[in-house]
This record gives sequence, structure tokens and C-alpha cells, in this order.
Amino acid sequence: MSVTGNLPRDLSQDYFDLEIKVTDITKTTPASGEDLFKDRIRIWLMDLSSSTSEYVPFEGDPVVTKVPFTVRLTSDINQTPNAGGLTDFTYNVRISANNVGGLKDTLLTGSKTSTILQVYYYEEKKPQPEVKTENKTITINTAIVKAAPTTVTSSGTHRAIRVKWSAASTTTWSDGSSQAPSKVIAVAIDQSASVSNLPAYLYDSSAATDTDAADDACVYVPDNDTCVQCSDTTKHYLNPTKLGTLSASGVFVATAPASAGEVAIAGLENGKSYSVFTFYTPGGLERSSCQTASAVANTTWSEHNGEGDAKLGDPKCFIATAAYGSPLDRHLKPLRWFRDRVLLKSKPGQAFVAWYYEHGPQAASVVAAHPVLKVLVRAILWLPVMIISTWMTLSSDANIPGQTILVVTCAILAMASYLLIKRTRGGVF
Repeated sequence: MSVTGNLPRDLSQDYFDLEIKVTDITKTTPASGEDLFKDRIRIWLMDLSSSTSEYVPFEGDPVVTKVPFTVRLTSDINQTPNAGGLTDFTYNVRISANNVGGLKDTLLTGSKTSTILQVYYYEEKKPQPEVKTENKTITINTAIVKAAPTTVTSSGTHRAIRVKWSAASTTTWSDGSSQAPSKVIAVAIDQSASVSNLPAYLYDSSAATDTDAADDACVYVPDNDTCVQCSDTTKHYLNPTKLGTLSASGVFVATAPASAGEVAIAGLENGKSYSVFTFYTPGGLERSSCQTASAVANTTWSEHNGEGDAKLGDPKCFIATAAYGSPLDRHLKPLRWFRDRVLLKSKPGQAFVAWYYEHGPQAASVVAAHPVLKVLVRAILWLPVMIISTWMTLSSDANIPGQTILVVTCAILAMASYLLIKRTRGGVF
């Protein structure tokens, strides 16, 4: 068995990735109830002296130890037949910190630049004598990504710009090696804002971490293909953590796994021009060329029904409006309250609203054109609207958390949908 991986240079990052390759496996078909990952892999962090146990639990499992990390797969298990007639398994896993502070405050305290892992592989669900083990010291990588994402395109959507790139499994690093990048950072800078200097790091190939560069090391030049210009292209790279704090200055950042291929930069103003570019992490000594893109105002079905223009952070319930026939229908108030009180309070909820804004108008036009669909949508929404209305009343007095509202409403919606499907198929309640 072999374990490969590195710790990130940016210690504010809250995870690191590993590749675990186990060779000569005979039992490749899982037994009844067996999970080829959770029942066969165990990972221990051997130098967390402040904890009573170093075992890293799986994401979603009850955290019964004091280790502030969880582990999960980041891709399907790769099973490859080998020359000996047996099979090799490759596990790509991510170990994530569960608390604020990233790796610096949890795993790499003080001046540590490495940590020790112990990885076990069991041949089957119930551990038998056939166990493979690997002790691995992983360190902070002294190299950073040099190349930039390729085939980058940007297009405006409602209050957002969607950025796409060609997902690459590996790219060129500063030491000439070819490794997988971690993330893609997409940046949009308001061309009318008074932004000049951008926060950057000063790369030192002999050190485990990098220091902040001078204030004018990287500057923003609007209306230019290379709108970010750094004084030393071999040492200066942008600091994504500090970039993310500059939204009040007109700098907007979105992050996605390098393999995702696209991400939406949200929170923009419709009609404004933005300089858009991307770079890889860790590092990113090169950036994609700058493109000019604008967020655009989609005309919602609500607006066709007479409601005023959409305001920032106030997307309309256009499918529900199409079903009820009027933006002023009393059933829409609870849905808008649910959107504002619950969905827009979390990043997943904000992402859903942005997606809904992009694709909802087309669905709403279909609903509005078919009376049967109007009835069906109203039937599906009836119980959730009633429940949300009740929560609206209760929350004003009891201050019930939005997360509780979300869980309860989703559970009831799932049950209502199930019962509706049974009725339409001739089932009996």
C-alpha cells in the first residue's frame, strides 16, 4: 500500500487530500452491507498529542472522538486489474478540519511543517489478520501551481457571472513537476471601482509557507487582457483569502474544485462591467487572461404579471406565481418569507436561488401555458405553504431557527410529494 499527498502552503485552508493505493486485492466484490471505503479504510493522525484518540471518523458519522477532522472520498474508487491477476484499488480522500482556524490551529500548530499518518486497509468488513498498513509523513509542498486554467469563458446571468474552464487532472508546478491543482479561484473586479493594489504572497521555494508581498506587488489595470500585473511573475501570486474580503471594494471571488469545470460569481450588480479571470491554487503564478462580462437582469414571470423589478437579493417566486396566476396571491408571501429567512441565509440556499433565477423563467412559462400543470403545482405547494405559514407565525414569537424550519418543511414536502404520487397512480392513502 502507498499513500501520497501534501499539506497546503496556505494553512488557512481547512483540508488536505491524499491518494491511497492498495495493491493485490482479492476480495473486490463487497459483502452484504459492506462499504468498500468505510469498512476497509482506517486513517489515524499519530501526532495530535492534545486528543484522546487520533482516529479520523468518516464524514457524516457521529464524531465520538476529540479529533477535529473527518475523512471522505472525493471520487469513485478506481479498481484496476494488475499483471498478477489481482486488483489494485485507488482511494482519493479528503481530510477536513471541522472547526474554524484551518490546519494552522489544529494540525500544524506552532512551526510544524509535517504530520504523521497511519493508514490501515482491511481485506473485508470485519477486520481479519490480513491487514495492510502504511506509516506516512506528509509535508507542506514546496512547489505551487504555475500554469493557469485554460479555455476560460464567462457569461452573465442574473446578478452573477458564470465562469467555465477546461478541467485538467494535472498541470505544471513551479518545480517543473506535473501535479493536480486543488481549486480554481474565479475573480470579478468592478471596472468602475477604485481598486488598484491586490493582496499577494511572496513565494519562497525554500520555505514551507509564504509571506505577504509588498502592497504594490500585484496591481489591477482595467480594460486590459492582463488586468492583473505582478512585478515578479516567478514569485508573486494572489492571496485568495484576502481577496475574498474585498467585496465592499468591488472585488468578488468564487471558489470551486479544479475538476468542477465551472463556478458562479454571485452578488454582482446587473449592467455593470467586470474584469473576470481565474487562477489555480495552491499558488497560481499565472492567471487566465481577463475577460469583460456583465451580470444581466433576467425578466421573471412575476414581472410579466405586473410585479416591480427584481431587487438585489430579492428573487421572485415565478413558478409559484405562474401556478397561482398573480404575484399578489396570498400563497406567495410564505414562500418569499421562506426564501429570505432560510434559503438566503446559507451558501447552498443562495446557490439554489441563483440557479432557480437562471432556469425558473422557462419552467414558469411551461406551467402558465398548461392548466393541468397549474393545478399540479398548486397541489404540491399546498402543504408546504400551510406549514411555512404556521412557522411564520410561531417564529415571530418563539424565534425558531431557520435550520429547523428547513428540515421540517423538507420532510413534510417529501411526504406530500410521496402521497401525491400514490394518488395519481391510483394508490390508497
